[in-house]
Amino acid sequence: MKVIAMFWSISLLLQPSLTSTALAAQNPRVQVALTLQHPVNGVSTTPDGRLFVLYARVDGSTGPQVAEWHNGSSPTPYPNQEWNSYAGGKDPATHLVRTNSQRIGPDGTLWLVDTGSPGFGEPVILPDGPKLVQVNLTTDSVTRVYNLGNVTLATILIDDVRFNPAVGLAYITDAGAPALIVLDLDSSQARRVLENDPTNEAFYNSSLASVLAQYPEPYALTPSTGGTDIDAEGNIYNSDTNRQAIIKIAPNGTWTTLVQDSRLLWVDAMWIDTDGKLWMPAAQLNRGTPFNNGSSWIQKPLYVYTIDLGVGPSPIDHA
Repeated sequence: MKVIAMFWSISLLLQPSLTSTALAAQNPRVQVALTLQHPVNGVSTTPDGRLFVLYARVDGSTGPQVAEWHNGSSPTPYPNQEWNSYAGGKDPATHLVRTNSQRIGPDGTLWLVDTGSPGFGEPVILPDGPKLVQVNLTTDSVTRVYNLGNVTLATILIDDVRFNPAVGLAYITDAGAPALIVLDLDSSQARRVLENDPTNEAFYNSSLASVLAQYPEPYALTPSTGGTDIDAEGNIYNSDTNRQAIIKIAPNGTWTTLVQDSRLLWVDAMWIDTDGKLWMPAAQLNRGTPFNNGSSWIQKPLYVYTIDLGVGPSPIDHA
């Protein structure tokens, strides 16, 4: 969290210059989908039109973390109020302590990544705080909770998840103690990989040069980003938080600017729906209380925007 906080501070120092000529003009392709009074850093939709949002709660407000919007009206806590009512003394195993990511997986259920930390920079509640929660969208109830206390530390920040349905695995990122957590969804067994990975250490043994081809290589240079998504053609969309832009990375690793717009202020977790629209929550996270000594500089109202892509989501990413 120290590294993240430092980065946010630097971003904030640059903010005055970014609010003038450096910002791009508004692009007519970018449309307002939701108007909000509190920051939302994640959106997901179902093919039949249901809409779920994740409140970042970085503006000093309180309330539900995960909510469902009904016909564009006021949101309701999801899956229910009780799961969203964590406070000291309540069981962290059966409540959302602080959710950092929500998304509908390729199986059609809603998945919630709970950091297990009551607030930004606060120690994680072990062992029951950090977890991956699965919610059945038909019954609107929690069907399974994957406890991650045995593969996390008090300083961790588990923050997002992706799935490989072919092998039944979930991949969870840990941004606090950098590593990936590989979770077997059948057995609930989890392990940490790439922790303290020595990829930056020099390699001098020429007799082993033949094995170098087995090592990963850089795919594409990316800017500072708040979130990504992938479409059915294998293109990756990356939010450029410095330029208020969305970058499109082709399967061959080359990238172009999809759109640049002054309203795209720290776009976080994006979402491609079945109509071929990219949802972009402009969360203004760099203006939030965790990164400004407890003061919120967030300008309200806030917005979730969409832009037409003409292509749907990757089938292995979500339903």
